[in-house]
Amino acid sequence: ADEKITLLVNFHTQPGAAEEAWVENQLGGLVKYNYQLIPAMAIVVSTDQIGAVVEHPNVSVVEEDGVAYVDDINNTWGVKEIGGGLAHNLGQFGAGVTVGLIDTGLDYTHPEVAHVYLGGYDFVNDDADPMDDHFHGTHVTGTIAALRDNTGVVGVAPDIQMWVAKGFNAAGSGDYSDLIACVEFVSLQGCDVVNNSWGGGGSYTLRMAFEASQAAGVIHICASGNNFSLGGVSAPARYDSTYAVGAMESLF
Repeated sequence: ADEKITLLVNFHTQPGAAEEAWVENQLGGLVKYNYQLIPAMAIVVSTDQIGAVVEHPNVSVVEEDGVAYVDDINNTWGVKEIGGGLAHNLGQFGAGVTVGLIDTGLDYTHPEVAHVYLGGYDFVNDDADPMDDHFHGTHVTGTIAALRDNTGVVGVAPDIQMWVAKGFNAAGSGDYSDLIACVEFVSLQGCDVVNNSWGGGGSYTLRMAFEASQAAGVIHICASGNNFSLGGVSAPARYDSTYAVGAMESLF
C-alpha cells in the first residue's frame, strides 16, 4: 500500500473549493484542514504525490507535519514570586479579559476552574468537547485562574474567561496541523491573550499562523522550554510574534 504523509501546504492565495477538489480528486488525498487564518491547508496524500503538490502553481511552501509536546510544570509558587499578590491587592483579577488555552484540554467540571470556561473544541478527536485526558491543561488553568475561595492555590487572574483549544493528546503530544487549527480557533473567538505551555521544532506554517494571529490583535504567551544549553528557546516562543516566558530558580 502507498505510504501516507500529512503535509502542511502554503499557497500564494487563499485556497478554496478548486484546491480542495485538486487534493481529493486528482491526488486521491484528504483535506484535513483548510485554514482561514492563513492561506494554507493540511492534507493527507500518498508519498508518491509529494512532487505534484510541490509543483502546483499556487503552492509556495510545503513541509511535513510535525509534533510538539507540552512542557513540564510544577507547583504555583510562581504566582507569588511574580508579584501576583500586588495586582490582587490593587483589585486586579483579570475581569473582562478573554484567555485562550492551547493545551491538552480542560477538566471544566473541576470546582477550581469551572467558573472560567466559555467553551472550546477538541482538534485531536474532532469534536466540541475539549475535556482534558492528560492533566497538563487543567493544571495550567489553575495557575492562570484558580478560584479565590481560600482553599488550595489562587490563580494569577481568577476573574478571566477562557476558550479552550485541545491540540494535545493524552500522552501530551500534538501535531502541528492540529495546533495551527488551535491558533486559528482562539483567534476567531477573539481571545485577548493565549497561553501556550508547549514547544517543538520549528515549522514555517505554524509561524505564519502565529504571525497572522498577532496581526489580528492576539497576544501569545509561550513557554521558552528551559533548554538554554540545548538549542535555546523553543518554538513557538522563539517567533517574533510571541512572548517567551522561562523559569526562575526558587531561592528558598
